[in-house]
Parts: sequence; structure tokens; C-alpha cells
Amino acid sequence: TDPKLAQELGKESCPCDESMARALTHRQIYEKVIDEQLTCATIFEDTVSFAPDFRKRLSTVKESVPAFDVLQLGYCGDAPPKDDRKIPKVKYGLPGNAKCFHSYVVSLPGALFLAKANRPLKAAPGDMIDYLKDHFHVRPYVSRTDKSTWNRQISLPGSFWSLDPALTWQ
Repeated sequence: TDPKLAQELGKESCPCDESMARALTHRQIYEKVIDEQLTCATIFEDTVSFAPDFRKRLSTVKESVPAFDVLQLGYCGDAPPKDDRKIPKVKYGLPGNAKCFHSYVVSLPGALFLAKANRPLKAAPGDMIDYLKDHFHVRPYVSRTDKSTWNRQISLPGSFWSLDPALTWQ
């Protein structure tokens, strides 16, 4: 049982939905990025699979990544790339097949947005991308000024990027 999760979900006690426990864990990572003013954090679900030479291939693209909120490294339902030697290209936006956050890098502005977007907990990592598209009209480039989400009007320019081919899959 997790009293913090139970409280977050408005229950007296758990067991609670396992996916919401993962959502709380992701949000706690965002909050740590914010509290410690980290530049970014890389987050992997425990079921992620990595492309051959993952680190080497990721390091070849890191210099070409512009300012971002989230950089998706892979997507749920993906399979290994057919050409596993190909250096990924950084693409603007979230591809249509992106359904969840299981392998990604989140920046400090991205952590701030995602922490606030999922407070109180509403979406598990497996549903987060659809949740953002439906409730925040997330597009490749976002300027967020939705007063219902923020305590005060604030605009944080940011963006969602992805790698093609993906370097991870689940």
C-alpha cells in the first residue's frame, strides 16, 4: 500500500491502480527536476528495450536537439528499427503512433509543464500523450497560457520532439 498514492487519488487506502502508481513516480521525477533545477532528466520504464549501440547513436544526435520540453526516444508498440545502424533524425512533434511516455528526456520547462498538467493525477504514462493532446491541445510547438491549468497566466515556449528511427521500444 502507498498512503501518498491513496491520498492523491482521494482514497483512504490502497491497493490502487498500478498505472497511477507509475504516473505518481513520473511526476515525482518531474518535481525533482524542478526542485533541483536540473537541466533535464532521462526517464525509462523498466520494460523498455534498447537499440544496438543506444548510447553511441544517442550521443550522435544530442548536438542537433534544439530547446525542448520532451524528446521521445521511443514509443509503446514500436518494434526494433529495420536498419539498426541508422543514425536517428530529430523530428519536430510527436508522431501519430506515439501513445505513451516510456523512454524520454524531459527538460526543466517540460518537467514544470508535465508536473502541473498531471496534478492531481489524471493520466498514467501509457495514456499521457493522448491526455495532453485532448486536454492541452499539445502540438509540436506549444505556448501554454491556459489559466485553468496554471495558477497564474504564464507562457512557457517549448516543444515535443522525437527520434526517427526510435532508439527504444516497449
